Amino acid sequence: MEESNIFDTANLKDGFTGDRKYLKGFLAKMELIFLLYPERFLRDEEKVVYIISRLYGLISD
Repeated sequence: MEESNIFDTANLKDGFTGDRKYLKGFLAKMELIFLLYPERFLRDEEKVVYIISRLYGLISD
């Protein structure tokens, strides 16, 4: 059985729109992703790029 890849299944509900009440949850999810996939995020720059890619709506403007 093939393992699901979080990067292939990411969708908008995994992102952040700027609503502060969801910030802690969003950051916790990002930290968990970085812990689960350390080989994908070897440098801080890669983490920043991934977080930016998860921003949408008004916050991304």
